[in-house]
Amino acid sequence: MTKGIRDSALAAFKKHLPKVEKIGNTQFRANVIASVIAAHPDTSHASAAGAYNFALQTMRAEDPRAVAGIGREAAPAKKTSTKKTGVAAKRVTVVEARDTDTVVKKTDRATAEQLVAAATGRRGSPRLVILEDL
Repeated sequence: MTKGIRDSALAAFKKHLPKVEKIGNTQFRANVIASVIAAHPDTSHASAAGAYNFALQTMRAEDPRAVAGIGREAAPAKKTSTKKTGVAAKRVTVVEARDTDTVVKKTDRATAEQLVAAATGRRGSPRLVILEDL
């Protein structure tokens, strides 16, 4: 960025500010950017636009009423979520009861309990067991 570009933008902003109601916001912005480019010929349009934005923010801090209708208004504060985020469901592993071969890894407890209930032996002995994952 060229030295003094922000100062030039602020001076051009203040110079053109009384005309903003006659020419409109878009033309006002174009005039300020053109003034900055005229004062600093080696400056790109993007740099001049950035300097304009700096001048706008500076003027908002100095005199908010003077620049009330220029540019975008500040975004409203975001609402905080009221949704409660619960703890992630704990995952379990289902294995065979006799030889501990894995049947299902990292499943939720409800599904694991259904598998164990469905795999109960004739005498009521469980063929599958649930292991807690750490």
